[in-house]
Amino acid sequence: MRAVALDDVQNDLLRHLQNHESVLIIRGGKPAGVLFGFASEDDCYDYLLRNDPELLQALTAHLPEQDASPGA
Repeated sequence: MRAVALDDVQNDLLRHLQNHESVLIIRGGKPAGVLFGFASEDDCYDYLLRNDPELLQALTAHLPEQDASPGA
């Protein structure tokens, strides 16, 4: 991951995304955010499933409950 000034990211956002780069965005010399470029839609979903606790909670809330007893 490389660090890039906010102005540079704004000016060249498409290039960063097309290169599938992960970029640490710097504003005023301090970290301000992270930009992730995904190679595919599946990569995006994989990232969200691993890193978004609200999404994971929403998904598990809608899954049918599994009976933990053996042989059931």
